[in-house]
Amino acid sequence: MQLRDAKLFINPAAGSWKGKKLAPKIRNYLHKNGLISKASFSRGPGDLIEQIKQACLGGCETIIVAGGDGSIYEAVNGIMLAKEIDPSTTSKLGIIPVGTGNDFIKAAKIPRDWRLACDLLLNSSLHLVDVAKISTNTTPHSYFVNNIGSGFDAACGITASKIPLLRGKAVYVVALIWHLIKGVPNPLIKIKTENHQAQTKATLVAVSNGICYGGSFNIAPQASINDGLIDAIIAPAVSRLGAISLIFQLMRGTHLKNPNVTHIQCKEFSLKSGIPIPVIADGEIIDKACTEYSVEILEQKLSLLC
Repeated sequence: MQLRDAKLFINPAAGSWKGKKLAPKIRNYLHKNGLISKASFSRGPGDLIEQIKQACLGGCETIIVAGGDGSIYEAVNGIMLAKEIDPSTTSKLGIIPVGTGNDFIKAAKIPRDWRLACDLLLNSSLHLVDVAKISTNTTPHSYFVNNIGSGFDAACGITASKIPLLRGKAVYVVALIWHLIKGVPNPLIKIKTENHQAQTKATLVAVSNGICYGGSFNIAPQASINDGLIDAIIAPAVSRLGAISLIFQLMRGTHLKNPNVTHIQCKEFSLKSGIPIPVIADGEIIDKACTEYSVEILEQKLSLLC
C-alpha cells in the first residue's frame, strides 16, 4: 500500500544504544526510498508517548517507530491516547526492530533485520490487530500489544532493566539467578474472567496478546494478535528448584502440558493479590507494587503495517 505523511520516531537507547548507532542508516534508507523526510528522537522514557500522541492529533497518517518492545509500547500508547481525545484519528503503525528482546515482532511476523523491516514497510499491507488495556488499583490505565507479566517474572524483568552492561538473553538469565537466590514469592491470588473464577497460590501470572516475552520465553504459543482474545497463563506456587524447571518449560513452550499450569483464553481478566506484586507490560514497568489489576482486549483497534 502507498504510505503518506509518514514520520519516523527513533529510540536511541534501544538495544543498549543500538538505536543511536543505526539511526542515520535507518533514516537515510527510508528517506532515499521516499517514505520520510525527517526523524524525531526520544529524549527519555515515556517521551515517545507524548510525541506520537501529538503527531496523531496533528493528522499524521503513518507512525514508524524504530526501537524495542518498550518503544512499541510507547507508540501504541501514543496512538491510543490520541484516539481517546479524537476518535477520528486513523494513524497506522510501522515497526523497525532495534531492541533487545524484540518479542512483539515475532507475533506480527516482522523481520528482525532492520533493512528487511524497512523493505517490508515499503511493500506493506495493513492489518488490524488487537490492543489490550490494563488498569491497576494504584496507576492510570495504559495499553499494550504483547504481554504483561505479574509476580516473579515481572520482578525479574524489572531487575533486568537495571543491568546496563549486558544484552539479549544474558541480562534475563542474570536477573533470574538473582531472584532465585532471593527466593520465590507465591502470593494467594483471586482471578476472574467472564467465564471463570478461581483462588490459588501462584508464582507468576502472564496475560498475553503476543506469543513470547523476555526474549526467550514462549509464554503463550497459542496466542494470536487478531483473535479478539487474551491468553492468561497462571503458574502454580513453586520452590526455587520448581522455578528452574518452570523456566525451562517456558523457554521451550511446553509449560501448557504441565497439568498444574492454567491457560485461559478470555476477553476480560482481573486479579487480586494478597500481597503487593509488580506488573510489567511489554517490558515497561506498569506498577511496582499493586494488589489488583484488570485487563480487557480491544479487538482490532490498531492498524499495523506488516
